[in-house]
Amino acid sequence: WAASRVMLDRGLISDKTAAKKIFENIKAELSGAVDSVAETYGFSADFTKQLKDRVTHLKEKIGYPDWILNQTLVNQYYSRMTESLDPKQYLQNVVEMSKFRRTALLMSYEENMNGGEGWDTYLGDNDASYYLHGNDIYIPLYYLFAPVYSHDMPDAFNYGGMGAWVGYYMVYALEDDWRTYIDDKGNILPLNISEADGKAYEAAKGCNDYIANATYLPPGEETPISISVSMNSGVQYQHNDIIATRASYKAFRKNMKGSQAAPGLPSSTDKVFYLAVGQFYCSAKYDHHSYYHKLLNAIAASSPEFTQAFGCQPDDPLYNSGETVCSL
Repeated sequence: WAASRVMLDRGLISDKTAAKKIFENIKAELSGAVDSVAETYGFSADFTKQLKDRVTHLKEKIGYPDWILNQTLVNQYYSRMTESLDPKQYLQNVVEMSKFRRTALLMSYEENMNGGEGWDTYLGDNDASYYLHGNDIYIPLYYLFAPVYSHDMPDAFNYGGMGAWVGYYMVYALEDDWRTYIDDKGNILPLNISEADGKAYEAAKGCNDYIANATYLPPGEETPISISVSMNSGVQYQHNDIIATRASYKAFRKNMKGSQAAPGLPSSTDKVFYLAVGQFYCSAKYDHHSYYHKLLNAIAASSPEFTQAFGCQPDDPLYNSGETVCSL
């Protein structure tokens, strides 16, 4: 956390205020999506509440704990270690630092289990993750760097980068594989999934069929390539990413404020959004057959807004007329 404080002080990472707002706005969008699904498939009020509780009580842990902004609390956190260090005893210092980390981790576990933040629990986790025991979504510090997020960039950029990926883990938290939900008091209770049996696959069928049959023609290739990767429990593997990107897009359009212009970016806000999504998903080595490129093209092909933003024509492989939209 000391390194995080130094990077904040030197302006190397962005303030996370806007990132928190993105989290809350996408959470609200997914909560509304649950209502829509419940109405379409006739879920009971109790089951609908259980699903919404999963989303409503999600907690963000983005980048760093707020207490590192308070110098007194930072000094207090590290006081246990600094008192035991000797500038002349290198090996002893390494041992003492190791002991400090283990102690801090155990204290963090206890804090987390008692309903506290327990930030040290997540140190060393280099990817975003959903944690059921606290209903937390942990977003690593490097997500506060461009090209994922920057507090002085337009909303379109941040919702397309950080928003789409945060949304992915929110959708992940809704998956029935967990078979539990978090109630109003933070208790983990069994989820009555009998109402959803069969209906999830029915809801996903249109999207499944669309992805299974969609193709795109990359530069240099003679024949189109399928965007389908594989099926996971009867649902196309890209489904969560598609739903998350759509939720982030809708949250962005509802909540964007101020000018969306920035040097080097297109004038179209929707183009900026999808370019930010692309920057996040694309690997440095461009490989048309790779998982992430297929996933990215699945997101594009399932988005009527992408078609409109980039002027795709009916004979373009990624064209979407709006008749097929992947829903939660």
